[in-house]
Amino acid sequence: MKTIPEAAYSIIEISDKPITIIYDEAQNFASNLMANDGTVSIRIPDDYFCYQLIRKLNDAFVSTSANISD
Repeated sequence: MKTIPEAAYSIIEISDKPITIIYDEAQNFASNLMANDGTVSIRIPDDYFCYQLIRKLNDAFVSTSANISD
């Protein structure tokens, strides 16, 4: 991403539930991970297993959405 808005940091910090943040002007992502408008959604899970997996991998990972899209 070009920049991460300060509001995103604030939301992540105060959220006590899983959240998804949509970022504009995504960069350095494979084209099949970005929406047609150039945005990318990043899910911040509230799940111990996911948290530990991310820490162990020392990186983020990509998964498909459980939502059905048109």
